[in-house]
Amino acid sequence: GGTVIVWADDTTRAYGKISARGGALGGNGGFVETSGKSYLAVDGINVDTRAPQGNTGTWLLDPSEIFIYGGAPNTAVPTTVNSNPIGILTTEYTTAALNGSSTISDTTINTMLSTTDVIIHTAGGTGGNGNINVTNANISKPVGGMALTLSAYGGGAATGNIIITNSNINVRDGVTLLAGWTGVMPPYGADGNTLSSVDVINGKGDIIIAGSMIQSSEWAVNLWAGKDITLTNSGTMGTLIQAATMDVRAGNNLILIGGDTASGPQGPGVMLHNWGTEGSQTITAGNQILLQAGSTNNTFGGSPFYGGSVAIVSDAAQTVSANTIRVLAGVSGHDNGAEIQAYGSQTINITGTGGLLEVKGGGSAGSYNNQARVQHGNYGPYGGSVVYGAGVQVVNINGGGSVNIYAGSGTGLNGYYDFECGIACSGTSSSNSAEIDNLIGSQTLNFTPGGSLTITGGSAG
Repeated sequence: GGTVIVWADDTTRAYGKISARGGALGGNGGFVETSGKSYLAVDGINVDTRAPQGNTGTWLLDPSEIFIYGGAPNTAVPTTVNSNPIGILTTEYTTAALNGSSTISDTTINTMLSTTDVIIHTAGGTGGNGNINVTNANISKPVGGMALTLSAYGGGAATGNIIITNSNINVRDGVTLLAGWTGVMPPYGADGNTLSSVDVINGKGDIIIAGSMIQSSEWAVNLWAGKDITLTNSGTMGTLIQAATMDVRAGNNLILIGGDTASGPQGPGVMLHNWGTEGSQTITAGNQILLQAGSTNNTFGGSPFYGGSVAIVSDAAQTVSANTIRVLAGVSGHDNGAEIQAYGSQTINITGTGGLLEVKGGGSAGSYNNQARVQHGNYGPYGGSVVYGAGVQVVNINGGGSVNIYAGSGTGLNGYYDFECGIACSGTSSSNSAEIDNLIGSQTLNFTPGGSLTITGGSAG
């Protein structure tokens, strides 16, 4: 398909059609770059790197900082040549009302994902801090969509953050986010995106996702940050990250926070979910993984999918690793659970020295259905007796670390979400349990010398 580069030291406005297609009888799609070091405007562009007999190519955008927004493309293109380029630039800055940061609409990205992989890198420096902001966007290509990559530069004075709010990103061929990206360009072209989790700077770049869904029906969702990854709610809207394969790696902390807003079935819950039996899920943090469920009464009963619950769940195998892992149910209210669960083999690693695995049930007067659990396998729905799942569960406590399990202290008696009990327990139990549960295959807890295990029963309900 060849290479086409449209690039300027200051401002690039590219609104035309660029084709770098593979041949009708053979060959891959090519590489297209549209970059403006200070400012980039591309809404309305048409880039095509398809290859009838080969692999689709790549379109790269390389601004200093960018806002991806929901809405129609900006068609306010100057119709006459202005002898004062600064005047044109100032007009566009004013229209964007973003102090000169580059923008692109979800409409443009959706259109281009039908004909090319889309990669957005930021560069920091003049015009921005290397951040990528996605607000009220709907990028939806679950069928026929190519891959989407967002890389926020974290070198030098750049911050390299990725912030996604009230948005939906659903791309068939996968979504990759890199916060604190090193700036090292991989070889691009057809299937040439070779970025990985090592391409972030340790201690630089946060990923913050609130009230949003990120999904891939056939491929992977990768979240890689040099610093923290935070998944939280936005009002009554929760956050769901779901893919056939999941890879989440935070240089420092991975934090899942459930909502404190009462809600119905869709809830302000937060979940990482590897769905389907063919893929796997890897969740890693350099310091801490924290699952903290919400604390306000929710109107739909105790499941990680609902209410203010939080969960890391895999339909296949899963590995979860950090120095400290804390799984904390809601401290008040009801139906706010916290869970790490896999239906295939599950490995939990407490790394480094003096680490901690803490599992704590819900508390406060009147609370119920606030379970906290690490679970391998599952029962059939609503108390069914059939167990499904495969493989084994292994918990490795390295460096003299500890396991602390605290049952809940809630006094409400409407709990029923424990599958071993089912609805029959409603009216007799708080169901604020805390547990490491293995329903199928073997379970092994490995402690290095100096490690400890503490189990404390509930004080009420």
